[in-house]
Amino acid sequence: MKHVILKSSLILIGSIVLFGSIKTNAQGQAIHYQLPFLLLDESARVAGFGSVNSVANEYYTDAGSWSNPALLSRNKKTMGASFNYSPWKKEEVIYSQLNGNVFYSLNDKNVLALHFKSFNGGSEDDYFSYDGQWTYLKNSNDYNDKVLKLSYAHHFKKGFSAGGSFSYLNAGVTGSASQNYRQVSSSLFAFGFGFNYDRLLFQIESFKLPLSIGFCANNLGPSIAYVDRYGKDFYPAIVGLGIMLSPSYQINEKNRITLDMAYQAEKLLIPSPSPLLYRGPKMESGTTLVEYYFRSFHDAYRGWNEELEEIIHAYGTEIRWERGEYFALAMRGGLHKENIYKGNLKYFTLGAGVSVYGFSMNYSWYLNHKNYDGLVFPDDSYMDMSYYEEMKIWFLQIGYTYKFQQ
Repeated sequence: MKHVILKSSLILIGSIVLFGSIKTNAQGQAIHYQLPFLLLDESARVAGFGSVNSVANEYYTDAGSWSNPALLSRNKKTMGASFNYSPWKKEEVIYSQLNGNVFYSLNDKNVLALHFKSFNGGSEDDYFSYDGQWTYLKNSNDYNDKVLKLSYAHHFKKGFSAGGSFSYLNAGVTGSASQNYRQVSSSLFAFGFGFNYDRLLFQIESFKLPLSIGFCANNLGPSIAYVDRYGKDFYPAIVGLGIMLSPSYQINEKNRITLDMAYQAEKLLIPSPSPLLYRGPKMESGTTLVEYYFRSFHDAYRGWNEELEEIIHAYGTEIRWERGEYFALAMRGGLHKENIYKGNLKYFTLGAGVSVYGFSMNYSWYLNHKNYDGLVFPDDSYMDMSYYEEMKIWFLQIGYTYKFQQ
């Protein structure tokens, strides 16, 4: 049974990588949704790792706090906390994201975590919108969004873990964003879940090759009217499937070198827009969220080719030197890429991290952060995306982890 699961996962992910990169001649349309800040990276380590968040090395015991809750429980008893700060900045326009988490292992199998996220920012004239597009907003003021999330994870036998999360969101805009927008504040709930499977493929003396496969679904929540111009829009529900190989070599009794290589495929659980509509489809009365989620896999206007175009690809690599349980140094890099017809957002990532006696610090930034779709103005005109390309985006994270069992 294990071999069947493993082979099926490898075939599935390999097919996504192969067919998801195929380009078609017909143009598509980006998917529309509200509250895209919920999809921003929340960890400097994850940001430097190509934004791969559904799978992680078991060395990072807090990884489940961000996206896949199953990663919290890896058959180890630990506790810790971390804080992350990230500004999105250009000239006088500044958006900032601050989040933190605490986690505690009740025992070797069960872990609880509490996560807090705050997103703030705005200026007199800026280019950020909550309708899934980068939109010019005249005289906008402050965005003030907060999320509180509780997660639980359980480790089963033979390397399998599962977890779930429950989130409360309070989102709002203060001030007048434009003539077509008004002050809006919303409060709602959402949930997520995830699974993780770890397996040691083989070990030869000082060399070993572990495999990790992770799946998670996040932001499963109701529709929301963040701004009143267009009515209710979809919550950014998303699923991710990741696979990671972590070849590791024990140099001597105290020193080990590990290389993490990961790939992740993500897809928004939102109905595909029709080329006949300026914006995407809306919630229909009598249709449940589950129906919309399943519809998102087979409703593209151009069929299967367009469904593949909606897959978001992420690649992450990390090389880590560990000296016992007390010191580690890591260098990271990655790539995050959308299809040219589905947003075309593409950026490379770089990052580094150090851990000393449980205290850790991670730093990362985006390189070549580009999107060629153009900014959408209220009058439907377009402009060059150079404004967004020049934004400076970096992440800083500090934390502490205590391992009860060495």
